[in-house]
Amino acid sequence: QTLYLVAYFNQNLPSDVTVTYHTVDNTAHAGSDYVGVSGGTVTASAGNNRVLLPITIKGDTSPESTEDFKVIIDSISSGTIEDSQATATIDDDDTIEVYVDCDDADEGNVGESNNVVCHIYLAKPYPAGEPDLVIDYNSQDGSSPSAIAGEDYSSVSGHVTFTTGDTEKIVNIPTIGDDVVEDDENVKMVISGSSSIVKSASEPEILNDDGNFPSVDFSTADVSVVEGNSSTKTLNFHCKLDADAIADSYFDYYTKDDTAQSGDNDYEAISTTRYNIPVGTRDINIQVTVNGDTKVEKDELFYLKVKNENHIVVSGHTAKGTIINDDGTLATLQFDKSVYDIVEGNSSTKTLNFTLSLDNHALAGSSFDYYTFDGSAKVADSDYIGIEDEERYIFSGGETNITIPVTINGDTNIEDDEEFYLYIYNEINLTISGTQTATGNIVNDDGSYPKLDIENPSYSTYEGNNSSHTIDIKLVLDKPAFEDTSVEYFTYDRSAQDGSTPTEDTDYIATTGILNIPKGSTSATFKVTINGDTNIEPKEMFIVALKKPKNVTLGRSSSGVYILNDDEHN
Repeated sequence: QTLYLVAYFNQNLPSDVTVTYHTVDNTAHAGSDYVGVSGGTVTASAGNNRVLLPITIKGDTSPESTEDFKVIIDSISSGTIEDSQATATIDDDDTIEVYVDCDDADEGNVGESNNVVCHIYLAKPYPAGEPDLVIDYNSQDGSSPSAIAGEDYSSVSGHVTFTTGDTEKIVNIPTIGDDVVEDDENVKMVISGSSSIVKSASEPEILNDDGNFPSVDFSTADVSVVEGNSSTKTLNFHCKLDADAIADSYFDYYTKDDTAQSGDNDYEAISTTRYNIPVGTRDINIQVTVNGDTKVEKDELFYLKVKNENHIVVSGHTAKGTIINDDGTLATLQFDKSVYDIVEGNSSTKTLNFTLSLDNHALAGSSFDYYTFDGSAKVADSDYIGIEDEERYIFSGGETNITIPVTINGDTNIEDDEEFYLYIYNEINLTISGTQTATGNIVNDDGSYPKLDIENPSYSTYEGNNSSHTIDIKLVLDKPAFEDTSVEYFTYDRSAQDGSTPTEDTDYIATTGILNIPKGSTSATFKVTINGDTNIEPKEMFIVALKKPKNVTLGRSSSGVYILNDDEHN
């Protein structure tokens, strides 16, 4: 192949320039490594600022070190030479690389022997003219789970030799078959003896072909026991393998709290413990001590957890242990009613008391959490003082009735009755019955909004011919409007059509909008446009309607508008 060295000029050439050059050996030699040049010439064309000096490199297949030679510029036909020489480097691409890779193999049964096939190979054929390459090999026990020499495989060691053209040598590791269910096991092949080795070890598996490990589902071991009073009881977790255990079968287990707490002396906790399963057995039994007491409480739960299994297959690594209370029932808490009303008041505050009852005396230390949340009544509008952070109510013991107070802020705003909510949850040593949410209803006592009506139940107008005209729709209030009073108005078809689709007539123009009513006013008007025509037709009707009143209430909210025909025959 050709190596090009680049020589640069300090400017674009005004005319052609001829460059003369030659090569000088260093560790690379002309004739064997490259084609030497003596008196070579190249011409740089006008307008360019560089020229390429070609050198032919000679390839070979012999491994060797990186080599170099020099290229020297002797003269240029115009100008001066500032830097006359450069070094050219030939990188060797014939390095010998040795690798080892092995294939997994089935173990076989008693009396049988399979082979783990190991490939010791080169990246490219071994070059001619080089001394033979000798690679040593030996088998070893692999990483865990490890195959054992003499039990699972027969040890091998020796060497292989690569000569001209060789790329691969095969070495077999014989397996020793058995009928034992066991893990797939690792064996290792290691090669050595040459600096050309890139990958020196491979760790294939000797694959178990004698069936699966026995399996067990611990989630089927859920168990419960009645607590008792002062004595202890034993909770026995029992499950069963689906086949006889083999040698070295075990797992670790431990307990974990849920509502049952070992710190509260509900049961005796077990830290991580090894359970060894005897060979040939299937039954697994783990005992946990439960402590009796006379506290009235809910049934309580803890877990038996399993991990680090060996020579068994575990599904459902958790079993539940339930301690059944036998000391009576917990008190039941419920709201006295679903809605609690209070008249708002003006500038002062009032207290709305949410009352709750229990069907039995509360246990000392029993509790629940509660908070309020907005409905139409808003904390941000100062309608009431919210209990926004979760509060806890703790019973001192013996209560059958309790009250949760909420502060209501009075005002003089005319407004609708407004609602907020009290939520109770997270009960401890009691039961919540019925709804968990009660409504607080703040009753407005500051008067009522004006009532707004469309003045007439119906309107009529002659249609006219080709021009259009408007009809006034008057709204009336039963008392002067408050500040910021408005209502939305709109029209919709009956027999008269607004032309909103291509097939419709355009008897009137569809109208929508927001009508703002000035403070103190007792009436307001909006207009609807009627389109005239010369068609002889019966009278037609459309609807005007109101919605979304603000600071008013709606009375008559819709009326019919009749368009009377005035196009009689001659």
